[in-house]
Amino acid sequence: DSHGGFYESERPAIRQIQRWLIRHGYAGAVDDSWADGIFEQPTIDAVTRFQRAERPSSTDRWGEIWADDLATMSANNG
Repeated sequence: DSHGGFYESERPAIRQIQRWLIRHGYAGAVDDSWADGIFEQPTIDAVTRFQRAERPSSTDRWGEIWADDLATMSANNG
């Protein structure tokens, strides 16, 4: 099981997460080309920043996206 973008079919969902992270400032100073659909260390780091800022007591597995993280992102889709 990948879920990390190894398979092309996974990449659109990961791109959406990456674009959300960019829009909300968790990816640092990057442009939209950063959203490549591959869940590697830069994405893990951005997810960790998001979780520490918006869900600080929600996990002990920083940098991994779970359904509750997606719900928070969906609720804050600005």
